[in-house]
Amino acid sequence: MSLQAKKEGILRIIGMILIIISFPITIWFDFHAIPNVLTYIFEILTIILWLFIVLCFKLEVEAIIGNMERIFMPLLIYSIIMITSGATVTVDLVQSVSFIFIVVSSVMCLLCWHFSLSIYKREKKAYIGTGITFIIFTLLFRMQVLLMLIPLILFIAGFSLIILAEYTMKKKGMLNYIE
Repeated sequence: MSLQAKKEGILRIIGMILIIISFPITIWFDFHAIPNVLTYIFEILTIILWLFIVLCFKLEVEAIIGNMERIFMPLLIYSIIMITSGATVTVDLVQSVSFIFIVVSSVMCLLCWHFSLSIYKREKKAYIGTGITFIIFTLLFRMQVLLMLIPLILFIAGFSLIILAEYTMKKKGMLNYIE
């Protein structure tokens, strides 16, 4: 990164920090959005494994990165079992559907954070897709708790900062995505 892009680079890092700060706040406020404690525990059990995998990717743990093809399918099956179990514990269908989308949006927030600083075109598309999915699902399924505006605003600010900084860098010719 050249000195010319230093400001934009700092904005990207601040955006990434805002996104990851919004994650634990969102999980904390989910306690109020999810109808019962047992369902909340299923959310935590689902998200902990995703958090572990994403952190291993961020820290470039070779055992995880090298075996992602073998890890992804069991992770997906585990997540489906946890989400289904949590959905069956809820009182009614509306709460079950809401729970499913809340957990999926939490995973989307983690994945958005993971892809936030990538310079690969495919991963940048994943960043935008996961970020928009998180925003939409949060607006639709978490807003019964007004406090959810706090992490949502933090997330949108971080998401926007990254997009704005990258747009500025791309416009100045200082950023080219790798195919």
